[in-house]
Amino acid sequence: MERYWRQVTENPHDFSAWEYLIQVQESQPDLAKIRTVLVDFLKHFPLCFGYWKKLADLEMALAGEQKSIEVWVACFP
Repeated sequence: MERYWRQVTENPHDFSAWEYLIQVQESQPDLAKIRTVLVDFLKHFPLCFGYWKKLADLEMALAGEQKSIEVWVACFP
């Protein structure tokens, strides 16, 4: 995972590298790490609606409805 993080850290505007990092992280069982990747990704690509949905769904599973609503509020300020 460090290699993939290094790629997006060195070039945070490389959309393909982010997609690959997200895909690899989603194959892991650690939902908190997936959350971290999605939050960091959306800082660089805030118009990617599908990833906001992924984050909202993940927050629903991890923290409940209120946290999921907070994601949607952040998506549509």
